[in-house]
Amino acid sequence: VPYWQEAGFNTGIERPWLEGATALVSQSLARLDEAVDMCRYLFDADLPHSDAAKEQLNQAGTAAVLQTTLDALKTEPLTTQDEAKAIIKQVTKAADVKKGLVMRSLRAALTCDMKGPDLVDSWLLLHQRGIDTQRLETALGLTE
Repeated sequence: VPYWQEAGFNTGIERPWLEGATALVSQSLARLDEAVDMCRYLFDADLPHSDAAKEQLNQAGTAAVLQTTLDALKTEPLTTQDEAKAIIKQVTKAADVKKGLVMRSLRAALTCDMKGPDLVDSWLLLHQRGIDTQRLETALGLTE
């Protein structure tokens, strides 16, 4: 938390959320100060997309995946890994695309990059703060 505070992140968030963010990246850390860059996408709602993420967002079928995901979030709960996986399965079927395209598209939209910690756990943390919907809508605007 002190590293996040020093970076200017809002750490006034509920402790269970902060613990979830810590657990998400803890196994990938060699040093504690690396948590700042690894977690930036969880704290910064207006994060720019990497070139790789932009490239993914311009893939055929990505717009349908993002829109179908947004539609699903209006009616489906998202509080557990199982619920997130059910939405992914639903989107895969409804958009008539392969699961890999759904996962890559969600990663590009939600994390603004093509690499990082577990996507489903990341999505759950972003959803708790309402950042996921905002990121999906922004990413949808970037699709061709």
